[in-house]
Amino acid sequence: MAARSELPVPAPMNMKGDLKGNWTFFKSQWENYEIATELSEKDEKIRVATLLTIMGKDCYHIFENLSLQDDDRKKIKPVLDALEAHFSPKTNVIYERYIFNTAEQLPNENFDTYLCRLRELSKSCQFGAIVDEMLRDKIVIGTKDSAVRARMLREPELTLDKAVNMCRTSERTTSQLQKLQSGHQTTPLP
Repeated sequence: MAARSELPVPAPMNMKGDLKGNWTFFKSQWENYEIATELSEKDEKIRVATLLTIMGKDCYHIFENLSLQDDDRKKIKPVLDALEAHFSPKTNVIYERYIFNTAEQLPNENFDTYLCRLRELSKSCQFGAIVDEMLRDKIVIGTKDSAVRARMLREPELTLDKAVNMCRTSERTTSQLQKLQSGHQTTPLP
């Protein structure tokens, strides 16, 4: 038990910016903390009190003003559910898909950063079983590399993995060629 007590507590809930994303992150950290410290095995009152202590002053203020029955304020699931409902209201799937579908790779954005951004955007789109197909299609449409786009469009069995590998390979090759060219330009002739 001594090793587990040395685990740092999760950071308080970040109450600025993307509250939905911040809540998702905080809740994930909280759930991992509960498991790692075996807090999940403790009495409900202890679990709730620990959560309320960790969440931070601003989040606690919101908790205090949620419409929860007194009994539910002492149980971890109703508390987490009420906070979830507050920070993650029902999403407008049409809007979320619009944001996803209009996400283009930025001029100075590397491919892996773009892919990470697309994966994050896809989470709220409710694509279900076709998420990989949607990501693949968006990569083809949204990549800034028109040459790799043309190669992907010629590939009859293009999967998400193939598209990702093609984009990464193209980006690495372009970077290597630029290094080679800049090396030749700075090397003095004999």
